[in-house]
Amino acid sequence: MSDGLLNRITPWVGRLIAINAVVLLLQQTLFPSEVLLDLVTFDPARALSRPWTFVTYMFVHGGFWHLALNMYTLYIFGPRVEHAWSAGEFTRFYLLCGLGGWFFHLLFARDSLLIGASGFYVLYLAGLSWKVIVGLAALAGAAAPMVWPLLRTYQ
Repeated sequence: MSDGLLNRITPWVGRLIAINAVVLLLQQTLFPSEVLLDLVTFDPARALSRPWTFVTYMFVHGGFWHLALNMYTLYIFGPRVEHAWSAGEFTRFYLLCGLGGWFFHLLFARDSLLIGASGFYVLYLAGLSWKVIVGLAALAGAAAPMVWPLLRTYQ
């Protein structure tokens, strides 16, 4: 698959970008009240009384630049995952990474509110980094038989 095809926006990446943009538009025009934001933001202290916030927080952003950075990241990395997997697997991965972001938020920032799907990007990049590390280790292991004789000649 060529890089041009991999970088082209895919159906679920496009849908997720549109959903997030529409939510911010509604948030800033028809429903600018803090009451709505309070209803959809994940708050660890009220999580059990508002279970929908485990998912809704992923689609609410703190403003234009928060949305723009998250959606740009989704635009860059999302199509590669969606092309490699099916649309359903990508969507499940997106939601699971969002839930993983929620879990890490509980571990490390329990006293603050959570909005935005940044958890997806953090976990995706962590997975990508792990894949690169494993790939480099495999490459180093495969190259070792070729490199060791060269190193011994310089001893």
